[in-house]
Amino acid sequence: MLENGRPSSPATSYSFEQLLGWFGRFTPQFKFRLQSLRRQLTADQFDNFVRESLSVFRAMMVELARVPKGPERARKVYQLIDQEFRATPPTGISCAAGCGACCRSFPKQITDDEADLLSSLVKSGEAAIDREELTRQVEALNSNDPVLRKSAEGAPCIFLGADNKCGVYADRPGVCRKYHVTSPASQCSTEGQGVVPRIDLMPELIVSASMSLPDNGIGFMPVKINERL
Repeated sequence: MLENGRPSSPATSYSFEQLLGWFGRFTPQFKFRLQSLRRQLTADQFDNFVRESLSVFRAMMVELARVPKGPERARKVYQLIDQEFRATPPTGISCAAGCGACCRSFPKQITDDEADLLSSLVKSGEAAIDREELTRQVEALNSNDPVLRKSAEGAPCIFLGADNKCGVYADRPGVCRKYHVTSPASQCSTEGQGVVPRIDLMPELIVSASMSLPDNGIGFMPVKINERL
């Protein structure tokens, strides 16, 4: 049961599926945080966490809804994430320039706003991509073959350069912008085995709010970019 858009009963009385409905779309990392805290906290503690998170989440949706959709709103999301990290710099991060491990294997889903921004960079010549590789990834993602599709979901990012650096770093998507790991850098080459991501609540809520806007779809980067080129 909801009261003014918030859970009005202890955490044990509502299902995880209800939580999903209250938040709309949210990042896998935020979902993991919810699942972990539900096991670790008392019912009242978890209920308070949900109330506070929902309040921030919905306030963020209102703020983002005021910004024109497309590149401007994508950059507003990036600005908000960057502000959070400047205010509270993440500690214990093992990420370093030129690693590119997550860029080579991490499933990359972006919003329509981000797709509009990134495709505009390609069209203007500010960002370069391999069109043949883009086509290959799109065909694989649209394939009925589950093995082929799964491999394409973890294919290298189309904006990853030969030097393992991001070709659109200033405008990298929210899912990339918020992602850090605290495990040893050597673990990042093991396809996720032993990798420990750092989950920062506010950036997760910002990206989740962006994903949940009614006029902002979400999908795999290659498909979204290809639709606009």
